[in-house]
Amino acid sequence: MDISKDRLKQIIKEEVDHAHTSHNYNPSAQDHENYEWASVVAHLKKIHDLSAAICESMQEPEDVEEWIQEKVAVISAMLHSIQHYQEEEKVRTD
Repeated sequence: MDISKDRLKQIIKEEVDHAHTSHNYNPSAQDHENYEWASVVAHLKKIHDLSAAICESMQEPEDVEEWIQEKVAVISAMLHSIQHYQEEEKVRTD
């Protein structure tokens, strides 16, 4: 299954719209940390699912458009930064 640039944009827009409309829950101050954690986990699971779907849809060898390569590189770098930060925090708290 090939995904066109327009279809990928549509999927991303749908997911952003869904994320904005599906969070009707308004946490109290007491629930704020749990809500933030649940939100981050939900987003990470969505990233995982979308990444897997995109990988499965790509046919090898495929000439991947430059804008896609750039987006994937940025996402990868951002996730690496988060992982590095968590590793450093673990070392500091141990």
